[in-house]
Amino acid sequence: MERDMRRFFWLISLLVFVPISISAEGNEKNFPQWHTRDLYYYDANSTMVQLNLVPKLFVRFNRDLTAQERVSFFSEFSPAAQKPGLDNSSTFLEFNDSTNSSELLEMANKMARSGLAVAFPVFLVENIEAILEGIAVEPKVVLSAERMLERMKKYGNFSLLRTASENGTWVFFTDEISPPLNLLVLTNLVHNDSWVRRAYPRFRFLHDPIIANLTVEPVSGTVGEVRAVALTIKIFDPAITLSENELPEFGKGLFLPIQGSTITSSSVQYPPGYLFELLGNSTKLQMKQEKRSRTYTISWKFKHHALGEWTIPPQPVSYVKNGVPQEIKSSDFTLVVNSQIGALNIADMPFPYSLTYPLKTPEVISETALPPIPSYWFDFWVSNKNANLVAQYAGWAGALLGALGVGTIGTFIAGRIRITYDKRASRRRLTEQIEKILEGALSRRSYADYAKALSCILTVLFPHLSSRPTWEEIKNDELIRETLTSEKFELLERVFGELSRRHSKDFTASAESLAELDKNIRKIREAT
Repeated sequence: MERDMRRFFWLISLLVFVPISISAEGNEKNFPQWHTRDLYYYDANSTMVQLNLVPKLFVRFNRDLTAQERVSFFSEFSPAAQKPGLDNSSTFLEFNDSTNSSELLEMANKMARSGLAVAFPVFLVENIEAILEGIAVEPKVVLSAERMLERMKKYGNFSLLRTASENGTWVFFTDEISPPLNLLVLTNLVHNDSWVRRAYPRFRFLHDPIIANLTVEPVSGTVGEVRAVALTIKIFDPAITLSENELPEFGKGLFLPIQGSTITSSSVQYPPGYLFELLGNSTKLQMKQEKRSRTYTISWKFKHHALGEWTIPPQPVSYVKNGVPQEIKSSDFTLVVNSQIGALNIADMPFPYSLTYPLKTPEVISETALPPIPSYWFDFWVSNKNANLVAQYAGWAGALLGALGVGTIGTFIAGRIRITYDKRASRRRLTEQIEKILEGALSRRSYADYAKALSCILTVLFPHLSSRPTWEEIKNDELIRETLTSEKFELLERVFGELSRRHSKDFTASAESLAELDKNIRKIREAT
């Protein structure tokens, strides 16, 4: 009997624990794995090319995560920064430069094992960041995509997103790949197939080899304000040479602020010559050598006297790559010209005040000759006979005027009390409005809402400012410098600098910058 009971419990243990261990092992094996030994591929001469990693991972989530779940997930890996991904379900994690390849790939494997996300390494190809998206296969004989795919399936299990044909080469855009394969392992196995001339990774580059951007500082300015336009060219590919003699010159052709569409030339409106002024010559073309790129910058100063929004259209940038002349277009840029009073409402405008001019007049000394004084009708009433009656009437009139005076003073005092109460109530409502704006800005990740909240705070602290004060207006205001401590003033400068970044074309709002901006604006709000 005892032996039968032992057999029964042993059988129950097998039924319960063995499937659990098998399932865990199976799940572990189903996750893609990356290893440093796999970071290579073969070029057209069948020479092994070693791949270099950037300290960055491309992470794609398997399901929608809340903001709190993402923070909890990423906190385990301590990234240096988070950047928006290729879509809403992905993101880029950047790490410190000291992070080596083994650590990066182990973090990618750990994310995959969690079941919440799949992580892919980011490679440096021709000095350009890129991720893997498929395999390009050049067969030795003419093969259909289905026949080639059937041949490739013998190396392991994987699925495809789509297939494309490019100049005799089949490109297979992969989806899921089962271990022990990953995309590089599969590529190198296919390369050694007897039916294949060459197989190599298909990369998706995350940016162009050369980028050109236009910027104007300040973006929004008043009529006649001195501003600067800059053309910045960033080159990643070492094979590219910039054609410096063919760079566009500001103020010539379409390289100046215009209104209308360049597609329809008849709609383009140029500012009249007397409303656009180029100041001096352009600054010398400056080159800065960075870790993975060369950055060229050239700038001009100008004044604009025409109100409205003006756009500087994209500018052509010529360059040579491997002896072949090529050209790209820069980004465009829109700037705003305001009146001298900016965006002030009538209620915000200061009240006019009178000017007094001292006049020097010569001193005149004269003797007045009085004529004989005639008698008038009131002489009877001021005579001694009627003096008491006049005094009585005068007393009544004085009492009446006194009552009117007391009433007038009381009305004035009541009005001032009412004004003070209204101001305090208005200030309280504005403070509540600021808090609502800040809460909405944090939830919507809106720089525009933060700018609105800052304008309201400054309006409460300094009513003499405009409703949308600019940094140029604030930094030259003596009252603000005397009122704020140096720490608060520097904090205010950092906030304006952060808010101005949203006008850049490649602007992205990271969680860290939003949190820092929210904290700094709330510190400034404490003064209210």
